[in-house]
Amino acid sequence: MAGKIQLKLGDLFNGTSDLIVLPCSTSGTITQFVFSRLKTYNIPLPKSNMELGDIDMLPFKGAENFAQYVAFAFSVKNNYSEVTAIERIGEKLGKLTTENPAIQIINAPLLGAGAGGLQSEKVIEALRTGFKKHSSSESTLVINILHESVFERVTSYFKGIKTIEKKTKFPK
Repeated sequence: MAGKIQLKLGDLFNGTSDLIVLPCSTSGTITQFVFSRLKTYNIPLPKSNMELGDIDMLPFKGAENFAQYVAFAFSVKNNYSEVTAIERIGEKLGKLTTENPAIQIINAPLLGAGAGGLQSEKVIEALRTGFKKHSSSESTLVINILHESVFERVTSYFKGIKTIEKKTKFPK
C-alpha cells in the first residue's frame, strides 16, 4: 500500500516534517523566496550541473524542530520543466520513505509550477503518481500551496479523489 498525499495551504516551513523539499534549477538557481529560507535557516546553496528530475538530500542542521532533512529538487531547466521530471522526483521521494524509516512526512511545494511553467494540477498528479509507486504505507507527501486562489482551484479540481486529502488552512 502506498503513502498518502495531502494538499495544504501555506508555507512548507510552517509545521513539522521529516524532510522539506526545496525547488531549484539544474544550474543551481533558486527563487528569492527559496533564497530567503536558505539564509534564514543557514541551508547551503544547491549544487549546479544536475539533471532535471534529480534530488539532493542533506541533514537539516540547526532546524531539527522543523525537519531532520532538506532536499533540493532540480525541477526547472532553462525556464521550463517536464511532467516526467516531476514524476521522477515524486518516485525518488517515495523511495526515501521505504529506504529511510525516519522519513515519513515530506513537505514539498508545487515543483515546476512557477519558473517551470507547469499547470499546478499536472504537478500534483505527477507527484502523486511518482510518490505512490514506491512510498511506504505510513508516509505522507504534503504538497504546500502558497496562494489561496491556487489552493481553492486545485482542491476543487481534485474533489472526490480519495488519494488526495485537503488539509485545514492555516490561520491568516
